[in-house]
Amino acid sequence: MNRFLGVVVIFSGLQAQSRTQDTLSTVSFPEIVVIATRSTLLLTESPSPVEVLRNDNIGSFGGTSADQLLLKANGIVLQDLGGEGALKTASVRGTATQHLLILVNGNRLTSFQNGLVDLSLLPLADIDRIEILRGGSSALYGADALGGVVNILTRSAGPGAHARAEVHAGSFGFRRFMMEGDARVGSVGLLAGMAVEEGRDNYAYSVSRPGISDTSLKRDNADFRRKQMYVHGDVTLDRSSVLSFMGQVARSESGVPGSVSFPSPQARQTDDNANLQLNYQTGGIDGIDLEVRSGFHYGLQNYIDPNPLFPLDTYYHNSSITVNPQLRTTPFEGFGLTFGGEIGEARLRGGDFSSVVKRAQQALYLCSEFHWTSERAWGDQLSIYASARYDDFSDVDRALTPKVGMNVRLLKEGDIRLRASFGRSFRAPSFNDLYFVGFNNPTLRPERSTSTDIGVIAGWDMSGRHSVEITWYSLDITNRIIFDLNTFRPENIGRSSSRGLEARYSGRVMAGALEWSVNYTLTDTRKLNRESVVDPTYGKQLPFIPAHLFNVSLGIDIEPVTISVFHFIAGRRFTNSENSQSLPIYRFTNVSVSMPISVGAVRLRMGAAVENVFDLHYSIVPEYPMPGRRIRAGVRLEY
Repeated sequence: MNRFLGVVVIFSGLQAQSRTQDTLSTVSFPEIVVIATRSTLLLTESPSPVEVLRNDNIGSFGGTSADQLLLKANGIVLQDLGGEGALKTASVRGTATQHLLILVNGNRLTSFQNGLVDLSLLPLADIDRIEILRGGSSALYGADALGGVVNILTRSAGPGAHARAEVHAGSFGFRRFMMEGDARVGSVGLLAGMAVEEGRDNYAYSVSRPGISDTSLKRDNADFRRKQMYVHGDVTLDRSSVLSFMGQVARSESGVPGSVSFPSPQARQTDDNANLQLNYQTGGIDGIDLEVRSGFHYGLQNYIDPNPLFPLDTYYHNSSITVNPQLRTTPFEGFGLTFGGEIGEARLRGGDFSSVVKRAQQALYLCSEFHWTSERAWGDQLSIYASARYDDFSDVDRALTPKVGMNVRLLKEGDIRLRASFGRSFRAPSFNDLYFVGFNNPTLRPERSTSTDIGVIAGWDMSGRHSVEITWYSLDITNRIIFDLNTFRPENIGRSSSRGLEARYSGRVMAGALEWSVNYTLTDTRKLNRESVVDPTYGKQLPFIPAHLFNVSLGIDIEPVTISVFHFIAGRRFTNSENSQSLPIYRFTNVSVSMPISVGAVRLRMGAAVENVFDLHYSIVPEYPMPGRRIRAGVRLEY
C-alpha cells in the first residue's frame, strides 16, 4: 500500500478495531490571536483553549517540517509511520486525525478525499507560528473541526533586505540545502525561498515475535527526496488596505517500505502539491473591516508497487478552490459582529474512482462578542461570545452548528480567569467514504459532536513571567463513521465519548535567558455503541489513544550558546477493542545546541541536534518502527 492508502487502511483498521528542536516555542504571555473568534483577541480573553507555537528557530538544527513544531503542543497526538519521509498526521482530545481541521492562513488545507494533511510535506522554514484551537469549532470553520483547528500562519518579508542559506547533514544519509531572501521597498514586501532535502532512512530496528528470537533489521526502501519552494508578497495599497499573496509548491519522491509484517521493498510514491492564496484586507470602509480570502489547492499522488501478488499502479488528482469574504463591525463600544460566507468546490479523479468526484460548498456564519469592564479588583472583565454557521454541501446533508462561550476575570491580581464554551460540530464524509469503488457507502450521514470545556488560567510576574492553564473537557460523537468488517464499507454506527484534563505551566526568567514549558493531558475516550447484547468492547478505551501525554521544553541562552532540550512521554495505547493488548509507553529526548559568529553584517550560526538521545526503540503505529538516535549538524549563513 502507498503512504496514502496505507494510512487509510491503518486508520480504517483502527476504527474497525474500535468496533471489534528549537528554543522554547510555546508563548507564555498574552498576545493577539484570531483563531478563537475570527477576530483579533487577546490570548487570555479567549473562551476556548488556544495555544500559540512560534517558530523561533534560533537554535533549530533538528526537524524541518510542521510536525516537529506541533509535537511541542499540549495534547496533540502525532501518528507517525516512521522515518523522515513517512506520513505524519495529528489528532487531539481522543478523536481521529480526520477530526482535526488544518488551515494555512485561515484557508482549508485538509483534504476532502481522506480528511488528512501530511504534515511532513509542510516546510518548517516557511512557518511564522501555529495557532491551535482545541474543542469543536464547526460554528467558526465548518466541516471536520470536531476535535479542534490548527491554523498555520506563514512568514512575510521584514524591513530592509536579507538573505539566508543553510546546509545540513546527518544520520541515515540526511542532507538538506536551503536558501531564502526577503526585501521590503516602500509599500511592497517580498519573501521567497527553496529547500532540497533527502535521506536514505535505512535505520535499524528490532523485531520480536512469539517463538522467535529478537532480530535486528534495517528499514529498506525508506529513502526520500523533497523539493520545496515558497513565495510571499504583500502590497500596502493605502493606510488601511493590504493585498497579499502566497505560493507554496512541493514535490516528494519516496520509497514506501510498508509494515514490518508486510513490507513493500519496491513500492514508490510521488506527491506533487501546490497551495496558492490571494487575500485582501481593508479598514477603509467607515466602521467596517473587510477581508476577502481566496485559496487554490492542487495535489497529485502517484503510487507504484510491482509486487507480483498484488501489483498496483494508481493515482489521485485533487483540486479545490475557496473564496471567503468577511465583514467585521463594532456598532457600539464593547460589542462586535463578524459576518461572512464561504463558497468553494473540490474535485477528485483517480484510479479507484469510477468518475470525476465533485463537491460544491456554500456556507454563512455569524460571530458576535460582548465585552464589559469595570474598575473593581475582582470580576472586573466579562466577555460573552456566540457563533453560528450554516453549511450546505452538494453531496452531503446540510449542517447548522452553534457555539457559545464566556471569559470572566475573577481577580485582577494574577489575571485569574474562568472560561467556558459549549458547541456542536460535524464532520462531512470524505470522498473515500462515499465514492471509493468497492469500499464506499453513498448513504453516509455527517458525524455529529457536542463539546464542552471549562478552564482556569492565570499569569503573574515573579522574577520573570509565569502562566498556568487547566482545562476540563467533554466531547461526544454520534454517527461516527467506522469501517465495518462485516460489510467491508464505512457505516454510521459509531458512538464515542471523550473526557479529559489539559494542564500546562510555562515560565520565563532572567530576561528570557531561561524559559520552560510543561504540558500534561489526560484523555479517557470510550466506545458507547453496542454491537450485540453482550459486547466485550462496549465502554472500553478506543484503540491507539494514549490516556496520558506529557512533554517538557527547556530553553537556555548562555551567550553565545543556545541550548534546547525537549522530552516527550506517551502512555500505553491499546491495540484492540477489548483492551487486552497494548503498545508500551514510549519516550524520547531531543537536544540541540547552536552558537553564532558575526563578521560585520554577515552572521554565521553553527549548530547540532540529537533526536532520540538515548536511542530508544519504539513504534507509534504498530508494525511501523520509529528511528533510533539521529544526529544532525548544520551551518546557517545570514546577511
